Amino acid sequence: MTEQEKIFGAPGTGKTYNLIERLQAHLNKNCPFDQTLTLSFTRVAAREIRARIASQNQFTEKQLLQNVRTIDSYLMNRIREDKEICYTRDFIKAFYNVEKESTILDHKRISFYAAMNILRMGRITVGDGIENILKYYDGKKRPQISRTFLIQLVESYDNYKKNNLKMDWEDVKYKGLNSKIIFPNNIVLMIDEAQDCNRLEWLVINKLITVSKHVYIAGDDDQAIYRFKGGEVETFLQLPITTTTVLDESPRLNEKVYNLAQDIIHYIPPENRQEKSYKPTNINVHKMPHFGVTKSFRNKETLERNYLNMEITDPKVRIHWLFLSRVNSNLDMRYSQEIFSWSQILAKNFFTWEQIEDSNGHSTGLERATIPNIPSEQIIGIETWLKLQKGDKISGLDVKDFYRVLPASFIRDRKKTALLKPDSIILKTGHYNYDDLKTKFYFDASINAPWSEILNLKPRNKDHYTNYIKYLETVVKNGNHKKSKNILMSTIHGAKGLEAANVVLNTDWTKKSYMSYCRGGVWKDDEIRIFYVAVTRAKHNIFFYQPEFSYGEYKGMYHNNFLTKFPKVNGRIR
Repeated sequence: MTEQEKIFGAPGTGKTYNLIERLQAHLNKNCPFDQTLTLSFTRVAAREIRARIASQNQFTEKQLLQNVRTIDSYLMNRIREDKEICYTRDFIKAFYNVEKESTILDHKRISFYAAMNILRMGRITVGDGIENILKYYDGKKRPQISRTFLIQLVESYDNYKKNNLKMDWEDVKYKGLNSKIIFPNNIVLMIDEAQDCNRLEWLVINKLITVSKHVYIAGDDDQAIYRFKGGEVETFLQLPITTTTVLDESPRLNEKVYNLAQDIIHYIPPENRQEKSYKPTNINVHKMPHFGVTKSFRNKETLERNYLNMEITDPKVRIHWLFLSRVNSNLDMRYSQEIFSWSQILAKNFFTWEQIEDSNGHSTGLERATIPNIPSEQIIGIETWLKLQKGDKISGLDVKDFYRVLPASFIRDRKKTALLKPDSIILKTGHYNYDDLKTKFYFDASINAPWSEILNLKPRNKDHYTNYIKYLETVVKNGNHKKSKNILMSTIHGAKGLEAANVVLNTDWTKKSYMSYCRGGVWKDDEIRIFYVAVTRAKHNIFFYQPEFSYGEYKGMYHNNFLTKFPKVNGRIR
């Protein structure tokens, strides 16, 4: 019989920690790691779990990637179909036969995305096929599109995927549920952040449960923020289990952040949530220089001047600064009354950072990876050149990575393309020094030249830097080029499952999100939960960024200060 334990706890009570603790107990009893599977909701959260497991064990990166992943990643690995993922941003251009989405009239774009949302939600919440999509459509009170247009789009979408050998994430799940796809037996199965799984994901989880001996599922209804993509918190609450563990202490939250969070979540009517009693236990044992700061500010330079360069003395927190916004378009916005964006602030203080990827389409809610502000190939190129200058040898793979960021002018006889081919004379297993590169691989640059003169170094976004080369020279010298994971810029949804020493929350709720709040009922509750999730990412300090809006920005409710909806919270903020 499968042992099924549900780990139920509020933010920071250690749901993920308890999952990993249970996994470690099995590993300590000689359970093979390759017979365990840990599934998380986002790539970022999966990365954090892998780091925690790696700190206690000697697993390879390949093993960690294989056994700690998202549901979609796991299923892609199992179905092994040679098809690309179909993204809405590509299909819309094919549907309207245009090269750029920006050329499509607004009313057509709105109708298209409304139809795609119905298509996706029908497949998630009802079932696959046009009949089930139409059942979902018929159940909507005020659909924005006609039945005829929806049928036309569904047929066109299916043909587009078929003709271009593509599949979407719903296809991936349905293929994974096919009886021909056999999931291997697991001794341990762990599911993190389960409160936001949708019907399709629960079907996959239930299939995994049938081949697993010990199952641990963690979640919290107050952090259910994915209703818009079909999240079913009720399934999590009603899950049949053999054991329930309720966590009643939060090592993450300090008293001040806890009080803010409690004020926020109790704006939801008691009949719409499950009350839970827990206490904050973060008492600053690591002597953070700033602790329990709950501050509001309107000017980015205020944070930069007083807090941004604070020393982070807590060794257990991996993310030092987490910049959050409700939607991606506001994440790094420079409002009309301001001089700098957040990226410009970070760059001029010689930090490196990562930012959540743009969404793959319209309100898909798909998990997204993060992108470092300095392209990884540039870091590799710089470090490789410094090794060569020391006289060290580098591998054949490193030589190819190095040549990719070299201008063609530094490789004699126009050989760059040929040298980068898989079957080139540069052997993967070989090891080469500077003289080897010069005599064997057509390299033509002085060993004394600085890396800034020989590498092709262009910023992802030139507007972030006054002098990109000077910026690179400084971050390489101070070591910050290796610390981009310490600062993350993310949407609130993208930060699900994470914690940070300091959280900076943009309180600007744009029109669509604000109107969802004004709609009332479960939609209002969801926006409150999203705000609650943002605040409870903070381990030590929470900063509320209330940007100044110009009349033009504010007009038509395009920007709204959501903090004003919580008078009790305002009363606690300095």
